[in-house]
Amino acid sequence: MKLPLAATLAAALLLSGCGSERTPLQSGGQNAVVGGSAGYQPYQTRDIALNCIKGRGISATPVGRDLILLSAPGARIVFEADRGVSSGMQVRGQVEGAEVIGGAVFYVGSADTAVTSGVEGCL
Repeated sequence: MKLPLAATLAAALLLSGCGSERTPLQSGGQNAVVGGSAGYQPYQTRDIALNCIKGRGISATPVGRDLILLSAPGARIVFEADRGVSSGMQVRGQVEGAEVIGGAVFYVGSADTAVTSGVEGCL
C-alpha cells in the first residue's frame, strides 16, 4: 500500500521531533547561553557570575574555565555544563555541603551571610 506524499511528509514531520535534546537556552535561568548547548562552555556562565559577584564588592578569583574561588576559606563555585549535571550530582550525594543553583555548585565554606546572599543573587 502506497501512502500519499502528504501523509508521508506529515509522518516524517511528526517523527522529526523525537529524540531532541533540551539545550541550556531552553532550560532557562542563568545558564541560558545563546546558541544552545553545541557551543556551550561553562566559563561563559562563570564570567557572567564573576562580574556580578565582583560588582557586589565580593572578592572572587577565576580559576581555569569553570571555577571561582571566594575569599572565605572553602568557599568556591564550580560551574557544570548545565543544571542537569549539577542536579544529578546533588541527587547522587556528590556535592555535600554545597548549594546547587542552576548549573552552579556553590560550596559555602565559611562565608558569612552577606557573601552567600550576594553570591546566590548572581547565580
